[in-house]
Amino acid sequence: MRVQFVWFNLNCTPKMNLGIALLVRELHEAGHEVSVLHLNEETCFPFDPERITEQVRYFSPGLLALSFGRNHLRYAERLIPEFSRMRPRPDILCGGVHTTLFPEQVVSMEGVDFVCVGEADGILVNFVNRLESGEDVSALPSFWGKADGQVWRNPMAPLPDITDQ
Repeated sequence: MRVQFVWFNLNCTPKMNLGIALLVRELHEAGHEVSVLHLNEETCFPFDPERITEQVRYFSPGLLALSFGRNHLRYAERLIPEFSRMRPRPDILCGGVHTTLFPEQVVSMEGVDFVCVGEADGILVNFVNRLESGEDVSALPSFWGKADGQVWRNPMAPLPDITDQ
């Protein structure tokens, strides 16, 4: 599956998101094609909804994964409706600090299909594999989603063991 990450790193010093880097590596190793759109004024990709949407459309992902904190919620709220009007329409997954702290708010946003609460290390690959093959994802720990107008919610998966990493 083609997975497009959109990382909001706006109005601050450009930096690497180690969480997204780890997820990209895991997905790549599992055979998925992955792209990261790093939004930051100093890296020549400021917040420009038209340009961002065009870049995502060009990659044509099956899954669009947005990671954001509270300080970038307004940008996600502006982009998600644009993404949900794309054809073909990718599934939209939100994660990050704000989603983990306020999953009800994020899952209720129009256009959001899924949210991941907590860490996605070691569990996102299974979610993407199942999504790609059309299997049910509604029982996977840490994931919430919508089906038939109802929201399903799963408890957060245990944190990954990093003691021998």
